[in-house]
Amino acid sequence: MTRQVFAIVLAAAALCGAARAELIVNGSFEDGAFAPPANATMTLVPGTTALQEWEVFNDNVAWIQNGNPFGLTAQDGNRFLDLTDYQAGGPYGGIRQTIPTIPGRSYRLSLYLGSATNQGRPSAVTVTAGGTTTTFTGPATGTNNDWDPYSVDFVATDAATTVSIVGVEGNHYIGLDDVSVVDLNGDVVIEGREWRQLADTTYVTWNEVAAVCPTDGVTPCNGSIHRSQDGALIDVTGWTWARNADIQALWEAIVQPGTVNFPDPYTSYTAIDDPDIHQALGEDPGQFQPTQIDSVGRRYVYGLSAEQVATGAYRPSVRDNIAGLTDWVDMNEVLSLTGRQSYTGAWLFRPYGVALQLQSLTLNSSEVAGCKSVSGKVTLSAPAPAGGVVVTLADTLAAATTPATVKLLEGATSKSFTVKTVAVDARQSGTVSATLGSTTLSQPLALRPMGMLSVSLMPTKVAGTQPVAGTAKLECKAGPGPVTVNLASSQPAVAQPVAPAVVVAQGLQSASFDVTTSKVLAKITASISGTANGITKAKTLTVTPAAVVSPTALKFGSVVVGTTSAPLNATLTNAGAVAIAIDSISVTGTSASWFPMAENCPASLAPAASCTITVTFQPLAAASRSAKVSIASSATAAPLTVAVSGTGTLAP
Repeated sequence: MTRQVFAIVLAAAALCGAARAELIVNGSFEDGAFAPPANATMTLVPGTTALQEWEVFNDNVAWIQNGNPFGLTAQDGNRFLDLTDYQAGGPYGGIRQTIPTIPGRSYRLSLYLGSATNQGRPSAVTVTAGGTTTTFTGPATGTNNDWDPYSVDFVATDAATTVSIVGVEGNHYIGLDDVSVVDLNGDVVIEGREWRQLADTTYVTWNEVAAVCPTDGVTPCNGSIHRSQDGALIDVTGWTWARNADIQALWEAIVQPGTVNFPDPYTSYTAIDDPDIHQALGEDPGQFQPTQIDSVGRRYVYGLSAEQVATGAYRPSVRDNIAGLTDWVDMNEVLSLTGRQSYTGAWLFRPYGVALQLQSLTLNSSEVAGCKSVSGKVTLSAPAPAGGVVVTLADTLAAATTPATVKLLEGATSKSFTVKTVAVDARQSGTVSATLGSTTLSQPLALRPMGMLSVSLMPTKVAGTQPVAGTAKLECKAGPGPVTVNLASSQPAVAQPVAPAVVVAQGLQSASFDVTTSKVLAKITASISGTANGITKAKTLTVTPAAVVSPTALKFGSVVVGTTSAPLNATLTNAGAVAIAIDSISVTGTSASWFPMAENCPASLAPAASCTITVTFQPLAAASRSAKVSIASSATAAPLTVAVSGTGTLAP
């Protein structure tokens, strides 16, 4: 923890009472990619990541440093924000940050609102956190550089809470600085760890703690410490027993860097009246509740480490003297494994809260034609808190466009987005990524030149020798130049594209082509295909003999013996493109004489021409009979046939 961040922790503690946990990162806006073009001022646009841990939204925000020509100075540190970006009126900019919280716990949001008489008053902001929304309005009168403190309490409803602050009133200036959110519970949160107050476990022995807490500094405790002195059971489930290295790191984070020296692990050290130790343990009111206060008002914390030495176990301790006297931290003190003191507890910590995580990033396809869109989805580890969550998106493909961000509204756990692409003439490979906080997930995506979408034929069934019209259609409109489609047939002797290829002009999606067919004596299917950039599509074409007879059955029903039925006709048609020779037409079968036939078909039937075959039924007895009309021609390998049938009946 830096000096500046811990100062926020202690300032919040002074406002809110004993032992507060700071959750906002970069609350004084000191950190980030500050690169002012002039006037010690940098404009931040919505969606920028320049201001570390903060997202800018709604409108532009000015990031200002001390030494600017406006006569404005920060409340804390060297930098602050102006939510107007020096504009005369709205819309105003805002900032937000998502922090880990514990549902049901109470928190306090604090900030300093800046006003300047020479810029215009009053200044006002609206603050939202955990379902609580409040507007703070600065005083109507004052100087040219005033900072006024405001705070509001809220109760967390989720494992992550979005804190947002947006300007609502101001003329050229709405100052914002020193934003803080503190946990109003009694434990201490520093650098992502919640430290348990040592007073909760005083009078325990090292052996009693070791009975339920592993000593590796990693594995959490499981169960309750049995304090045999008074029979108390102290539940420490989920807490981890700290080793000396953990405790030393804790105090290095608290103490102002450079004012103390840790030349070797586990040594004692002193600093003359160190202000951070005084603030951590002192009367203003401090982070840790002292486990002992002596007669002159000095405050101490004593706690057992998980580490053993030959003579017992370490008991790191800290003392805050009254002003003007020497403070110290002793990492090397040892207490026996069975030793017990009324002011000695156990150093315990656990991760703070459950931070909202980016759980997954998925794409519906890892490869598409350039010009096709890809659907993506981001999923969170928990529902988005009030105010929503913004996930940053990016890609590494020149021909792809991915939205800069996607916002998940309150309660949502996932959100879809679309990656748009343009046509490419060569394969591109890259990734699409999503970032939330320090977590970045990525998925591969490749773009290929566009291929075939479909081949269509008209008609799809044709008599041999008749032409067919085809259309080759691409996945998208051709680009970045024309696209060549190579044509082929699975039965080139039966059906074959006239040209081996067709070119789809840039900006068009399809091109036409012709297919020729040959004479066939039996039905044959052929696959007509088109291939573009390695992607092939095909359509089936059915080629039939040119001679067609219809219908293929004549049914006379019941006819009185000795009479003749009404005639029934069958039509023979040349569906081909060349004449066919009619070799013979006759009725065959043992009952052929029952079915007299006449026809008007020429020896050569021209293309598209038809002739008629007429059949009657003359029953010779009361019985059912059948036969076939057989048509032999040059168009078929076997004669075409028409089935004929009827039943002879006696007169009533």
